[in-house]
Amino acid sequence: MRSPVTSQPKTHGLTLLVALLGYNLLSAQEPTIAQAALAAPVVNATNSALFSPWLNAPLVGSQWESDRGLNQGSFYLVQPLWAPLLQDEANSGSLVFAQPEVTWSEGDRWFASLGLGFRHLFAPPKEEHTSKFLGWLLQDGWFFGANVFGDMGNSPRGFEYQQLGAGLELGSRWLTFRANHYWPLDDRNQYASITRSQIVSRSKSSSEAYSYTVSPLPNRTDISDVNVYWNQTYRARTTTRHTTTDFFEAPQKGWDAEAMALVPGLDRHLDLRLLAALYDYGQDLRGARFGVELRPIPALVLSATWFEDAGPTGDHWLAGVGFQIPLSAAPKTQLTPRTRSLKERLLEPVSRQNQIQLGDEEETRSDISERQVAKNKVSSFKGQVWAQSINGKTFSPGTMIYGTKPDGSSIILVVQKDGSLKDISGSEIYGIIVVVPEPSRTLLLAFGTLSLLLRRRRLS
Repeated sequence: MRSPVTSQPKTHGLTLLVALLGYNLLSAQEPTIAQAALAAPVVNATNSALFSPWLNAPLVGSQWESDRGLNQGSFYLVQPLWAPLLQDEANSGSLVFAQPEVTWSEGDRWFASLGLGFRHLFAPPKEEHTSKFLGWLLQDGWFFGANVFGDMGNSPRGFEYQQLGAGLELGSRWLTFRANHYWPLDDRNQYASITRSQIVSRSKSSSEAYSYTVSPLPNRTDISDVNVYWNQTYRARTTTRHTTTDFFEAPQKGWDAEAMALVPGLDRHLDLRLLAALYDYGQDLRGARFGVELRPIPALVLSATWFEDAGPTGDHWLAGVGFQIPLSAAPKTQLTPRTRSLKERLLEPVSRQNQIQLGDEEETRSDISERQVAKNKVSSFKGQVWAQSINGKTFSPGTMIYGTKPDGSSIILVVQKDGSLKDISGSEIYGIIVVVPEPSRTLLLAFGTLSLLLRRRRLS
């Protein structure tokens, strides 16, 4: 299964395919054309004419797919780097290859991949050493492969990501098993943030303070005018909880595994392979897929895949058409219906998901803030002090100041040790409110009471 992301086709690729198809129509009447095209001298001549002796001819391929109206395409190469397996007389051997790939999708999305793969073909067992069924299953031998890929691409929100992929392959002519794993190399990116505020509590409070200045009266030492300043402070406190939710786009770690089976009988004329796979790309991007791949001729690949997707995309179909042309082979061999050997299939590209899968993540945090607003109001009124020896601009602690506030209420203030004033207009004694007299008046009252008692005693 190719990745559901593709790139724009190249003109010379289509021109080559049309020319090959035209050549096939002119040659369709030759009865042994497939066998003649597979002859060693033809392959060697083609490869030697186009490529240096140390460089093997690559396989050139492209794929176009449509997923619910979204068109996408890819272009890739399978370039052999070390290929004892590709020798004409070899029925076993190894193949090391590079696989670069570029993809494009509508919506200005693109992906690029570069991979290194290894495959080894084991010769078929001898008939006397195996059962009839196993001999049929391994008639072309069997192979083992491993690969590693680096992928990069962008997201619909414009972020770029990279991932590392690794895979294993095992199969024969009739059955092929593949498994791939993907690791993201980049951290998530934040694309949005929402903050909500909620008032938790409100409170109000007030306080007042007094200060004074002395205005002595001329020729008087027992009374003085006082300018009293009344400072009122009103406070309002608001406690608010702020809840912030950050939204992230995160590349996902995942895996997929698939099995493909070649339909017997039809393989004499064309390749029809059935696909079943499981995948899990993180979050809700998991499910199963089932598909079919048809090659009416070796160069043409038609595919249809149904995704049983548990994620937001839901169940859907993916249809594709592409071509794969090994440049080392004669054109006739790629445009004629014929059987294909397992050795020939080992030059096909690795089947994997090169599109970096993304998921959405959220993080929520809360904090508390307090806001306090204070408002001051200052007013003044006149006060008086009696029976006080005026000395300087301040009064001694305990001095009483009598006055009337701007609202018309009476007030009595006493001077504290630190020089501040305290309102003692009323004191509650056994539920009765009494006015506290000035200290000098208290002494005078006590002296008068004592004189009265002494006078009564003398008279008695």
